[in-house]
Amino acid sequence: WRPEDHLWTRDSHVARFMRTRGIGSLAELRQASVHCHQWFWDEALRDMGLEWTRRYTQVRDLSGGFPWTRWFVGGQINITHNCVDRHVREGHGDETAFFYENDAGGVAGARRVTYRELANQVDTCAAALRASGVQRGDSVGLYAPMQVPTLLMTTTSPSRSSGSSNVFAAVCLSKTASTPSRPSASFITSAGSRPRAQ
Repeated sequence: WRPEDHLWTRDSHVARFMRTRGIGSLAELRQASVHCHQWFWDEALRDMGLEWTRRYTQVRDLSGGFPWTRWFVGGQINITHNCVDRHVREGHGDETAFFYENDAGGVAGARRVTYRELANQVDTCAAALRASGVQRGDSVGLYAPMQVPTLLMTTTSPSRSSGSSNVFAAVCLSKTASTPSRPSASFITSAGSRPRAQ
């Protein structure tokens, strides 16, 4: 892939990032990401517009060995603020947050959700979590099929209510229910439907 290959790639985020940082080729970008990782990640995160609750003090910590690399040490970020709230705040509330088409396909199964609609859904879900007693530092479990609207709402609402979201498979959910790390609340889908194969 080369940014100059097509008109749309010349307008891509990567191509814009390269132009604004004076990077002339994809090979040069790769070199920078490997050999100047502190500069690269600082610039990439700034370019993405991520807003930190507490800024990291170190991009990468290899002291525990490469397989256990720690990234953005000391940093704290709120996923709901960055993925939902700031887009509404910056005037993009009526723009599409996601476009979803379920397994049935076709127009009937399609759904467009704006940032404002998603923010309202997250607020409602977070209020329900708070009302059920979820507090700062609590875990919230999720056992549900891969239904995009449900997943987005249930994985972002815990951080609005000061909890943290953990996604569990069925066997993990049954095990964590009897451990100190058990979730304070869980979203569980009892049934789902998929179209039959033709």
